[in-house]
Amino acid sequence: MATEPSPTAPAATASSPRSTHRVLVHTPLTLRITRRPPNLSKVIYSSVNYTTDVVTVSAPQVYFDPGYDAIDGDMTVGVNGVNYLYFKNNRNGTLLGARSTSLAPGSSTPFTPAVSHGGTEAPTVVKSLTSSTSWMWGDTYTPNGVFYSWQTTDLAVGTWTPLDQKTCTQSLNSKHCGITTVATAEYDNLLAKWGAPDWNRLKSYNFPTRYLRHSDYPCASTRAAARRCRPIALTRRPGCAGRSVRRPSRGWRSRVRPRSGG
Repeated sequence: MATEPSPTAPAATASSPRSTHRVLVHTPLTLRITRRPPNLSKVIYSSVNYTTDVVTVSAPQVYFDPGYDAIDGDMTVGVNGVNYLYFKNNRNGTLLGARSTSLAPGSSTPFTPAVSHGGTEAPTVVKSLTSSTSWMWGDTYTPNGVFYSWQTTDLAVGTWTPLDQKTCTQSLNSKHCGITTVATAEYDNLLAKWGAPDWNRLKSYNFPTRYLRHSDYPCASTRAAARRCRPIALTRRPGCAGRSVRRPSRGWRSRVRPRSGG
């Protein structure tokens, strides 16, 4: 792929409409975020390679260079004839969007106000399959290990509304996420092959950034916040034990009981 020093954060985007599972097999547009050599002022920019077989690639070209450090490019292609590139402004830890009616290198122009929640990077934009709604996830590092999300009903406007964390729960210990559309049959095949987790996390409703766990996050292991609900026998009513996956002899218990009073 890219031959400049220290390439990071690759992303693949199809240059023509194709089903998601074929993007990496047919004509993807591969973004590489790379650092220029010292004699070119160490500006970070996006470069691009092209491939039709994911085996051989073209020589890298500068794809997007706004004149300042820009990393973590994520592309949304072909929305009403416009292609959107969201990236991190590495000078201040905010997310910005650029757009172009072409996929040609150098054609994208920034057009959005900055979006962030503290220091934020690695934007991931997903367009709804059934409406004009789009969502953007950003990986924050102040605080570390937390994803925040935003929503818009018009990518062309470029303004985003923050979503409450009650409506978005990130995967355990996740950083720099990627989201891919899969067909129902593909999803079923994944479950058949790998199975589904038999545990859950307990998330506070009024403090949605807090979970029941027995180790500090984000340094906790995956199992430190995982609980299995196990029936327990109580004297009056059945109950449920939120048993720790990591330490199965320990658990949080609560009886299942109706609300009292009016």
